[in-house]
Amino acid sequence: MTTGEGGMITTDDKGIAEKARLIRNHGQKERYLHEVLGYNYRLTDIAAAIGLCQLKKLDEFNRRRTQNARFMTGATQQDKGADATFVAPNVTTFSTSLHSG
Repeated sequence: MTTGEGGMITTDDKGIAEKARLIRNHGQKERYLHEVLGYNYRLTDIAAAIGLCQLKKLDEFNRRRTQNARFMTGATQQDKGADATFVAPNVTTFSTSLHSG
């Protein structure tokens, strides 16, 4: 999933949401009061709009990642020198973009 630049976090945990807001805004709750080390991770309005459109496709993206991970796991298990990320049979979604050992 892409937003052009940056990214997004989705959560229903208020603590995680608050920490993410703090980090993305230079670690400040209010102007010039830095509580933690933070960064400028705020999205532009255009990037946020792209992200919202991409979010609608997330289930399909994750389905493809899961399918690809299972394929790569099976293919690399045949190579004794390769070690791939294991995807357990009961896993229904696999949401990593990288598949490496």
